[in-house]
Amino acid sequence: MKPRFLTASILACALMLAGVSSLSAGLRGAIFTTVSDGSAVNANQYESKCAVYLDGGPGPNAPASAAGLPDGDYYFQVTDPSGKSLLSTDPVSNRRFRVANGVIVAYTGVGGPIHPTGIDKDHPELGAITIRLANATCPSDFLTTPNNGGAYKVWATPVGNFIGDPTLVDNSCGTGCFHGFTPSTTKTDNFKAENGIATFCLTVEKQFQQSGGTFTAGVNWEFDVTDPLGVVNAFFTNTNGQVQVCGLAAGAYTVAENSNAKVVGLIVNGVSLPPSTIFSFTWSAGQPAPVIVFQNVATRASLTINDESLNGVQFVAVTPGPAGNNISVQIPAPAAPNQTLSVVVTGTAIVINLASNVGGNPTTTNAQAVAAVNGNPAAAALVTASVVGLGTSNVSVTGVPLFLTGGI
Repeated sequence: MKPRFLTASILACALMLAGVSSLSAGLRGAIFTTVSDGSAVNANQYESKCAVYLDGGPGPNAPASAAGLPDGDYYFQVTDPSGKSLLSTDPVSNRRFRVANGVIVAYTGVGGPIHPTGIDKDHPELGAITIRLANATCPSDFLTTPNNGGAYKVWATPVGNFIGDPTLVDNSCGTGCFHGFTPSTTKTDNFKAENGIATFCLTVEKQFQQSGGTFTAGVNWEFDVTDPLGVVNAFFTNTNGQVQVCGLAAGAYTVAENSNAKVVGLIVNGVSLPPSTIFSFTWSAGQPAPVIVFQNVATRASLTINDESLNGVQFVAVTPGPAGNNISVQIPAPAAPNQTLSVVVTGTAIVINLASNVGGNPTTTNAQAVAAVNGNPAAAALVTASVVGLGTSNVSVTGVPLFLTGGI
């Protein structure tokens, strides 16, 4: 019997879901400031303009399944927090870099003094680098911010989305566009290179309600923050269920989580508000920094792999919440004849190696795959498998790893 494969529509859908942000349809991934070796992620506060480097990827605390920046070429710029004042002094073409495998791998600028680079210690195996925001003329480049708090904003946009002439330093591009950069196709990060008091730190916390009514920290949970310019940036909670974004200037902000989350509580600076997945506020100097706590009921992530007749296997995460979205299942075609059924678990990745006959065709049924997964202690600690439809039908081959989804 020939191996069964996922239908084209199911596989295409799975691949699309793996590459699209769960909360926003704009540019996925993130940029953030760091030091030359990438060791200080999202540091936000720097002793001088010459110490600030650009890094990119899924973002701090992002889960393994989170997307990095799309591969391709990008331009970057430095402005004040409002975006009105361009502080970069070299041509746009000199502020260019390349992304591969979701990380920055090359500085490709031309037309001005080079921007120094460093080796990103987090992903040396991918050839990841960091790029200094100021070029070799620093401290002349970039200009000092007019913001009283010493705050700056760095932007990055795909080359294809830039509006204007990249051989120029500045480009006028109309309302809703900032020096050739459009918020809807841009990622930004705020940072400070001088001391001041006109900025604030936003703290967002995720808590999951347990069966006994207690709450536990929500780790690797995504929040989208929309800044006063309309730029949406994704941030992820740490092991304590918190994320803090500093160097933010006065203005209107919106914090949003997955709209499908089952919210049971929303607490802002100690005051309980009606439950919601979105909270908007306006901050001005002298006001307390907002601390926002979202309290949710966790749901389990799941994945169903079936054939054209909807016979297959369902995998449900043992642990409720977003951690289940990090689990992947792969069912490759047998590599040779006369193979035996086995299950291999590496971290949160489950691989089901199918049995094969003398012709090399898979012979494992859905029921046999379920028994193998549930009988493997490492796999059973991650998921519970069950038959969908006919257990006697052969398992569908996936080829690529597929991640569980829906863990909230």
